[in-house]
Amino acid sequence: MAFRRQIAARRSLGQGVNFAGIIGGGVRILQASQSDIGVTDAGSALCSQWNDYVGGLHWTAAGGARPLIVQNGCGTRPCLRFDGVAQTMASTLTLPAPGTTPTWFWIIFKQISWTNTEIILGDGAATTNMRLMQATSEPNVRISSNAANGALVSAATGSWMRAYGYYSDSTADYLKVGSASVVTGVNTGGNGTTGRTLAARGGPLLLANVDIAAVMHCNADPGSAVHAALDAAIPAWCGAGVVTV
Repeated sequence: MAFRRQIAARRSLGQGVNFAGIIGGGVRILQASQSDIGVTDAGSALCSQWNDYVGGLHWTAAGGARPLIVQNGCGTRPCLRFDGVAQTMASTLTLPAPGTTPTWFWIIFKQISWTNTEIILGDGAATTNMRLMQATSEPNVRISSNAANGALVSAATGSWMRAYGYYSDSTADYLKVGSASVVTGVNTGGNGTTGRTLAARGGPLLLANVDIAAVMHCNADPGSAVHAALDAAIPAWCGAGVVTV
């Protein structure tokens, strides 16, 4: 049974774009997940596990925390929909401590609704560590350890967007969302995270209402050529004009 699952995973990679396969040049991929690979339907189209296809750091959710699997939700590909009420997924991926090895992330997401301090990708704490989060005023996002730190980047609500960012607790760190220019000075408070979350808790009661189709973490910035190659691969994966890059 395990062998058959491995074969199925390989076939899935062949049927679409293997985003992680584009990255090379000594950059190590810490985690990679795509919504057309390794999504477990636990019943009623609710996802209990989303596989990390480069390792074993899978995203998991139990009971009422399971997001909805939406077929053809991102063009021709499925997506995971988090309701902003109870649904969130967690991983055991641990990122480096603040001020040490920088980390790079890449995500395809759509903000369904917007509330200050809700987290799209990051940890679940209210004021510590690192996350891509909604902040200050709609539809802005930032990567920061809390809602008050770091430069803002506009990310449309209701549209699929690609974002990537690089952070190491430095004002030279950056975030790029969609077709906007790279914004530096986005991170002024933290990098290390024990465990990662999708659609995370940003305060006592807040979780993000967001669709997510793909996410990666790397141990370094793979560089402008890889950024361009990933962006060029998106239309082949989900369809032309679906994601703003």
